Amino acid sequence: MNLNKQTLGWRALCGLLSLFLAFGTALAGQSETALRIVPMESNAAEVVVSRPATRPLSLRVVDGNNRPVPGATVVFTSPTSGPSSSFPNGSNSMIVFTNQQGLAVAQDYRANSIPGQYQIQVQAAYMGDVVRLSIRQTNVVRKTSPAKLIAIAAAAGGAAAAFWAAKGAESSSTPQTPATTPPTIVLLGSSVRGSR
Repeated sequence: MNLNKQTLGWRALCGLLSLFLAFGTALAGQSETALRIVPMESNAAEVVVSRPATRPLSLRVVDGNNRPVPGATVVFTSPTSGPSSSFPNGSNSMIVFTNQQGLAVAQDYRANSIPGQYQIQVQAAYMGDVVRLSIRQTNVVRKTSPAKLIAIAAAAGGAAAAFWAAKGAESSSTPQTPATTPPTIVLLGSSVRGSR
């Protein structure tokens, strides 16, 4: 009877160990399929208002072991009001699929006319796993440097000086005298000359 209690104890311990190993294997399987989004650019891009972005939004979708996930569905969504951007179809969202390297790219997005910061929400989904990420963006007003303003003013001033110099030269030249010969009108072979 003492042996049976010891046997039951070993069986219980083995059962717990088996359960732990099965649970650990399940967790390991989850870590391989768990998705992550890795931005390819800095998470704080600036876009000039009412202009297309100079670089696309690009990111990589990877699993728990940092392997690329091809064929994942990625949705980019920008705010519907305030500072925002729109995608080529004119809406505030765009759906793309990751390529063989796990890359998803949203090209040709355009800032709206409102300056300020906002977040583009990204959602990636694959085989029932879903992960989200926010990408910070800022719509900025294009700034002109003081050197550029001086160059524009100098060019405008030079053009104005050249214009007025040409006008002055034109007025100082000898005026042309009108022709003193009266016009001649020809009607059906006969001509009529104006009086002097």
